[in-house]
Formats: sequence, structure tokens, C-alpha cells
Amino acid sequence: MGVELLIYIYLAVCASMILFNIGTIIVAKRRDKYNLKKKEQYETIIRRELDNIKEGKAPETKHVKYMKRNLYLQEHLLVFVQVMSELFDEYPDEVPSYLDALSPAMMTLTERYNRHSDPVIYAFFLYSLRVFQKMSGKTPPEVEEILIRALREDNTYCRENALKAIYSSGESELVIRALDVINAEQIKHNKKLLTDGLLTFSGDKKELTDKLWERFETYDADIQVVILDYIRFCGKSNGKRVLDILRDESRSPELRFSCIRYFGKYPDEEAYPILLEMVENKKELRWEYPAISCTSLASYPGDKTVETLKKALKMSNWYVRYNAAESLSRLGLGYIDLIDIIDGNDRYAREILQFQLDIKYNQKKEAEAK
Repeated sequence: MGVELLIYIYLAVCASMILFNIGTIIVAKRRDKYNLKKKEQYETIIRRELDNIKEGKAPETKHVKYMKRNLYLQEHLLVFVQVMSELFDEYPDEVPSYLDALSPAMMTLTERYNRHSDPVIYAFFLYSLRVFQKMSGKTPPEVEEILIRALREDNTYCRENALKAIYSSGESELVIRALDVINAEQIKHNKKLLTDGLLTFSGDKKELTDKLWERFETYDADIQVVILDYIRFCGKSNGKRVLDILRDESRSPELRFSCIRYFGKYPDEEAYPILLEMVENKKELRWEYPAISCTSLASYPGDKTVETLKKALKMSNWYVRYNAAESLSRLGLGYIDLIDIIDGNDRYAREILQFQLDIKYNQKKEAEAK
């Protein structure tokens, strides 16, 4: 009897799962059908308003109120964003005027999506502001305040979407203000996300770089690392100042690591002896100093570089040896140039160098085969 009962329970569970899946499919199809119908409806009424704008007329007040009432629901907002994205290609001159007329209504939705929904939905609302901002080509003061406020949200998606909207605004002052808030309030946001975001800045990058340098010392070490990484990827800038930071032993190690990488991308004869000294590591600094310096020395061909990298091959830290071998390979040295290591007694140095030379050889063969 006990076995039969278990079988009946199992069959009931299976039947419930099947019914649940069927119900889910039905609901999904109905939702898709509803969204398609709503999309067609929105496209019709919005296209009518855009045609009116093209003829020199203003959007109807009745229409603005209708959109405000409907966009209160996130399903409608999602459809609205889709429709506007599609119509923007057809009405590039009219869409900004339409969004301007709708702007007061959109602003009233902020509190609704911030306080009466989960963070993911609020994150989407911030994303929609970014989309509309790109279409309109400007960021109203009200939107700026919404984006700055969103930086204080605990949810990473909210902060990231707000930051992306700030970067896409093209306004360097707004970016600086955002970094000031993150720094002053110790808001924890991934440094790589911040650096990658700054690289998407749509405005004058030189103007932004200059302002970041002006504010540099007001930020803590984490933001300073973000700024230096951004500058390194963005282009050469104020190498003398980067050199001063590299020389300053009181600076954060992460900040000095960023300086080392900077001079790996933008060689500097004044930085060269410092990099050599860090590889030798006579001051017994953290292993990252010689490891990163070994990588950067690939940009400084010469006998002294080769000699220093060969010594690094015999160091105890695996990352230092690996980076030294990789840099020797990048410098274009072959087996003959490195015969003293390959035929030497240090097995670890020999094997890691052989590994890098084999990688280079295989890459060359693949390139020739193409």
C-alpha cells in the first residue's frame, strides 16, 4: 500500500507540472498577443502625433494625459520604448519635440517606479530615460536629478543604468558630479564597470580628461585608479603627473600598478629605470610590482631590458616568470638570443620560456596558413 501511495503521489506531481507548463504557455501567448496589440495601438497614435509635429502642430494635451496614465504600468512602458526606438529612424527630427512635450509626464513616473516596484523594474525605467535622452539629444535638469538620486540605490542595475545615462549625456560636468557623489558617499560600485562606462562617454573626451585631472586629488584611491585606467585606454595624457604618482611610495599599490601599465602603453624614458628597478625588486615590494613591470618592459627594447627580463625568469614567483617570458617573446627574441636560458640549469625558467616561444611559433604558422 505504501508503494502504491508513492506512485500516486508521483503521478500527481507529474500531472501538476504538466498543467503548470501548459498554463504558462497559454499565459505567455496571451501576453505576447496583448503586447503586439498594444504595440500596434501605440504606433498608430504616436505616429499621428509625430505627423502633426512635422506639420508644425504641437502634441495634443489629451494625448499627453493618455500616455501619462498608461505608462504608469511597466508593461506599457516596455512597449512604448520599443515603439519609440523603431519610430526614431523614421522621425529623427520630430521625436525630440515629441519627447519634450511628454517630459513632464515622464517625470511624474519617477516616484512610482522608484517606490512602488522592485529594483529591476526601476532599473528598466532608468534605462528608458537613457533611451529617450539619446533620442532627444539633451538631459533636462529634472532627469539629471533623477539619475544622481539613482546612484544611491543599493541595486547595482539601478546604479549602472543611471551611470550609463550620465555617460551618454555627453556632459562632462554631470559625469564629474556623479563621481563626486560616488566618492563622497562611499558608494560601492565595481571599478571595472566605472572605467568601461567612462570609455563610453559621448562628449568631448579631452574636456572630461582635463576635468578629471583637476579633481584627481579630491578622490579616494579607488576612484583615482578608475580615472588612471580610463586615461590609459583613452589616450596619452599628462605623463609627468603619472610619473610623479609612480614615484610616490605613499600612494596606493593599485594606483601605482595602474601607472606601470600606463607606461607599458606609452613608453617614457624617465619611467624606464623605475620599471627596471621594480623588476629587480630590491626593496622587496609586493610581487605585483615586478610582475606588471615585466609586462610593461615589452615596450622598451634594448639590452638592459633583455638582461633584466632574463633575471626575472629565475625569480620564485610564477607570475613574474610568466610575464618575463611573454615579454621576451614579444620583443622578437628567438632561440639563439635566449640560448643561455634554454640550455641553462634552471628548469622552470627554461620551460616557461619554451612555452612562450612555442606559442609565438604556432601563431606565426597559423598566420602564414591563412
